[in-house]
Amino acid sequence: MSYDLARTVRMLATELGEDARAGGLPSTIAEVVAIAEQTEGVRLGELLAALQPDPRAVEEALAGILRAAAELPPDDTADIAGYLERWEAVIAAVAAACRGDQEAVTELEPVLGEVSQSPDWAALAGVLRRILDGERGTALLDGLDSVDTAIVRETLRRVGGDGGEPAA
Repeated sequence: MSYDLARTVRMLATELGEDARAGGLPSTIAEVVAIAEQTEGVRLGELLAALQPDPRAVEEALAGILRAAAELPPDDTADIAGYLERWEAVIAAVAAACRGDQEAVTELEPVLGEVSQSPDWAALAGVLRRILDGERGTALLDGLDSVDTAIVRETLRRVGGDGGEPAA
């Protein structure tokens, strides 16, 4: 599900780039609910209330999603979603390895060795190895292009180092 959220945020970023200039995207839960409930049978307001009775928490979640989407560069978002999909197995394996799955560690070594030979992927392979070694934090993103940054951010999010301060 978290992978789907990342992909959805990237799709939203693309729409923000296109629609934000025209003021076409809703910015509050009330606006989102009003639009969604124009579809017959959709009761988004009731669903949100059942899932999270605190309306402020729902508003904060929406604000966070919109903020994350707005921070993505709109030109790269479509390509990035495709790259995230192609790198999904590696991202999942790194997360599993960081949780102690030795089989995942064994599977990753040849993959990272191979991709590190490619000029396009060498920096990413190096950063993924640093994550496997326990490094966390935004310093891992230094010098990466937008695709590598998206892959590393998703990997960090899954291993619990979501771009905050480096782990001690």
